[in-house]
Amino acid sequence: MSTGETIANIFAALVAVEHIYIFVLEAFLWRTRARRVFRTTEEQANMSAVLAANQGFYNLMLVWGIVTGMIVNSQITTLFTTMVFAAASFGAGSLSIRILFVQGLPALLATLLLIFLVTPDQQTQIYQLVTLFLSSLIGYILGNGITRREKCYSELKETGK
Repeated sequence: MSTGETIANIFAALVAVEHIYIFVLEAFLWRTRARRVFRTTEEQANMSAVLAANQGFYNLMLVWGIVTGMIVNSQITTLFTTMVFAAASFGAGSLSIRILFVQGLPALLATLLLIFLVTPDQQTQIYQLVTLFLSSLIGYILGNGITRREKCYSELKETGK
């Protein structure tokens, strides 16, 4: 394993560890510790516990993909760190820009390191960069659009239209 691959894998491992933490919060600590982290009320936590556990499992699957890639093939790791960044972009568009920094930035750094330090050929690098850009752009646009739709729906419901 080259020095570049080792550095990229360290950053990818940090992304995996962060998502294990998120899985534990969403799947097991949603009504307690996670309330402070995600800034939810007791009522919100009780109403959304099953949804949060489901979301936590998705985070665990991202971890599985990253770790599998670290063992099998760096292309897999690159794909999964890209998907983490795309999901963080969705979260930034729908919930809070803070998500882009807390979850997205480590994934973006890992992805860029994997692309530039590990990926052997320029054509594959270009493909991976385009995938990173488009998936994060689509994630942000969808997140923002869904949030706007829900706000409009809530306003219409309140006015009785």
